[in-house]
Amino acid sequence: MERWLSFQNVRIGLRFLRDLPSCLRNPLRIGEAQSLLRSRLRHRDSNFLAILRRGVFENPASPYLFLFRAAGCRLDDVRELVELEGIEGCLRRLFRAGIYLTVDEFKGRRPAVRGSRSLEVNPDALRNPGSKLHLAASSGGSRSTGTPVLFDLRFIRGCAVNALLHLDARGGALWEKATWEVPGGGSRFRLVKYACFGAPPSRWFSQIDPSTPGLHPLYAWSMRAMRWGSLLAGVPIPPPVHAPLRDPEPVLEWVREVRALGRVPHIFTFPSSAAALCRLAESRRLSLDPLRFTLSGEPITQARLEMVRRAGARATARYGSVETGPIGYGCLTPTEPDDVHLLSDLHALVQAGADGAAAGLPEKGLLITSLHPHSPFVFLNASMGDEAEMETRACPCPLHSLGWTVHLRRIRSYEKLTGGGMNFAGTDVIAVLEEALPGRFGGVPTDYQILEEETETGQSVLRLLVHPRLGPMDPGEVVDFFLTSLGSGSTVNRLMETMWRESGLLRVERREPVATKAGKILHFHLMRKPGADA
Repeated sequence: MERWLSFQNVRIGLRFLRDLPSCLRNPLRIGEAQSLLRSRLRHRDSNFLAILRRGVFENPASPYLFLFRAAGCRLDDVRELVELEGIEGCLRRLFRAGIYLTVDEFKGRRPAVRGSRSLEVNPDALRNPGSKLHLAASSGGSRSTGTPVLFDLRFIRGCAVNALLHLDARGGALWEKATWEVPGGGSRFRLVKYACFGAPPSRWFSQIDPSTPGLHPLYAWSMRAMRWGSLLAGVPIPPPVHAPLRDPEPVLEWVREVRALGRVPHIFTFPSSAAALCRLAESRRLSLDPLRFTLSGEPITQARLEMVRRAGARATARYGSVETGPIGYGCLTPTEPDDVHLLSDLHALVQAGADGAAAGLPEKGLLITSLHPHSPFVFLNASMGDEAEMETRACPCPLHSLGWTVHLRRIRSYEKLTGGGMNFAGTDVIAVLEEALPGRFGGVPTDYQILEEETETGQSVLRLLVHPRLGPMDPGEVVDFFLTSLGSGSTVNRLMETMWRESGLLRVERREPVATKAGKILHFHLMRKPGADA
């Protein structure tokens, strides 16, 4: 199997090296991007039906074919529904008929059961047969071992259209661009995407040293292939510069260099990483103005944005996942910190609604459907485990005039923090971690994290991680304050607070919050012991 995977990786790398120059040689311009977007929006229905025909009804391996057959639904039926009710109306009908995948079904954690029928789903079976394999990545997070994702350069260039239009709306089409992530497919995706328009990125900051012993050789070879291919295209993508989260000095120095040239620096990174940079600048009494961030990968809250503003920088949100690519870009007149415009040319989105309970989904649970012909997966009402407020509204933001009229806000994972058979809603815990604890004990939102450890027997041990730099504090007082703050939220929370107190389930541990393999510091992090059930 390893030899097969190595052979496949070599083939993917050679194809990437061969096709990257043609992807980068003709940079996108604003007019072309606007024209492409209008065409996508105009042909949404036909794009959706074409993907469905090729990726599902002409693909015997597709799990969705099983779901359509279980529902007694044919392609002609779908076509008729689209004509009568539009894509979103059609998707809601299909969801009620059992044509969807939960995040656990998509990732193969549990079978898709519809009535008396059952199917084990393998993510590989959802790969888009219309896509070439150019760039390998893997999803990451606190509750997953990762899903392999393979991107087509045509999809990356397609996403560059949206990125260019979003930056242009912010006045930033010509900003000096950089990324600050971990080495891997996600960072390479963004570097290639940014290189598709304007000047190529001037810096690639890596939170992990690419030369670290033990890293898979694929990382080094992939970076070399991207570097060589970009040089052949005459659009040089920079080599990575090590800038660990605990010491963002190289990133700060780059910001100062760009400012000295009279240019505006722009960094794509995670909210917790932006907070680390802003904290360093504050400690030196430096203003980061006119630095601009695009933030993604973690919940974007008012507390985190306030840290950015205090340092003189500005930020907007980006919502997406490795499996789907970008889903939404931040509104420039937001009603919430994470208010984004849905990229409705790339995706169709509906919510589970009252029918979601039967599928184990919350009413505001998001179900995503692929509309780009070269997306990595064929998704049809697939859940990524997120919920949000969703509405169509007019706003003065330039993104609205482009045709992106649907807004998402308060985007959160609907997984709950569990312990002792009871749980708290994630939004309740986030408020305590980001506001109550820093207000009482000092520090910033990224100094606190809930770590849930699964033992070999499947039992949970909860630890409240508190950064050591905050100085001495009484662990019992911290636990008491944490639980009191949570319990004040509702009658149900009060009951759970009492249970957690009596069980002694929560303990304070003085160490840095844990980052995922993708470099994100999430509010909740799950660690499984070797041998524990996935």
